[in-house]
Amino acid sequence: MPDRFGIAAMKETARPLSEYTSLTMLVLDKTSATYFIEANTTTASIINGMARMHLLDEIILCTIPVIAGNGCRLFLGDLPESEWVRDGIKAYKDGSLKAVYRKSDGASVQKTDASLLKRLFRL
Repeated sequence: MPDRFGIAAMKETARPLSEYTSLTMLVLDKTSATYFIEANTTTASIINGMARMHLLDEIILCTIPVIAGNGCRLFLGDLPESEWVRDGIKAYKDGSLKAVYRKSDGASVQKTDASLLKRLFRL
């Protein structure tokens, strides 16, 4: 399958995270590193933990028009409210979409020092 969403380039420019990532490590990281994590059933819990700790700066949602069965929920219950603005959207000939959302500057949620995670996802 071709890399139409640019995921390979994102992986080359960012530090990968997995379901084994320590949230403590992310909070204590004093670098301006960019991290990348692909959402799936095994990484949903770490992504939800990052959302609870306000460690997400950018979310890229790639939508493919296929129903593959039951699916899984990425965002679990009891997450803090946050505001996001769409930074870009790209539609593909096959009906797929790539939408980029960034945390709103005027978000009313508690903010964590942005230097901890410069950006989670990159284009």
